[in-house]
Amino acid sequence: MSEFPGGVVDLGALASATQKTPASGRNGGMAPGAADGAGPSVPGSVDVELTPAIVQTLAENSTRLPVLCVFVSARSPQSAKIAKELVALARESGGRFQVARGDVDTHPEFVQAFGLRGVPAVVAMLQGQLAPLFEGAPVDGELARIVNQVLAAAAQNGLTGTVAVDGDGGEPAEPPLPPHHGEAQAALDAGDLATARAEFEAALRENPGDSFASTGIAQVSMLERLSGASIPALLSAGENAPLGDVEAQLDYADALVAVGNVDGCFARLVDVVKATSGDEREAVRVRLVELFDIVGGTDPRVMEARRALASALF
Repeated sequence: MSEFPGGVVDLGALASATQKTPASGRNGGMAPGAADGAGPSVPGSVDVELTPAIVQTLAENSTRLPVLCVFVSARSPQSAKIAKELVALARESGGRFQVARGDVDTHPEFVQAFGLRGVPAVVAMLQGQLAPLFEGAPVDGELARIVNQVLAAAAQNGLTGTVAVDGDGGEPAEPPLPPHHGEAQAALDAGDLATARAEFEAALRENPGDSFASTGIAQVSMLERLSGASIPALLSAGENAPLGDVEAQLDYADALVAVGNVDGCFARLVDVVKATSGDEREAVRVRLVELFDIVGGTDPRVMEARRALASALF
């Protein structure tokens, strides 16, 4: 979203009217963190990567201090800017709130789980509950005011913990990778597809909802199909093959993704769906959904292709 819709939730209901708000500081009245009576220290860093594996940990942290989840995408430069500003405010506050950066390209499941309509977006986590703060880019000075409102509500509910302010404001401190993810990625980097598949499958057995592992298996499958093949030959054959030649068209789709022509891949497979029926159509549909996972569920090209696929099927 490109405009700030003023969608800041009223956190007054979380605060007791008999309490005083924290004292104002720099940056549009943000409360300083080294205030008297600071609460307990919360394990972790002021700046973390939001992954499904640490959501529960963050929910537990939010019973002692606010956690602000900021959702970003490589397609939204504004989102990175807002995340950086939030981290700066968190550091200035002395760690009175934690920033969790969630990449919707890497974790498209966040869109539904957190009720997002677009990025940038910020959702507060307070006492284990989610409170959407805003979507879009706030005007200058507005972000600090929003943070100050959150801190005031948190303080009036006893959420006065602090988290370590470490580093120099650069890259976020990343949590440990879930089991098998690191091994799978290392195997992929080394071109060891068999080991990568085994590790992703092990991760999926341990956590059937592991979307990263599911996407990893889809990626390995595509790389296995392309192993030893000539990409130019697949492109040439697929371009000239009739739509009814499903095998050639599926190979063509893989080759198109390999060279970065995602739009061409999706358009061609949707056309093949229209031209086929029965088991052949189902095979094409399954492959198309698999490629959706590889590209990313929140990618605009995937969203458009999903609509086209639904129209072709129904």
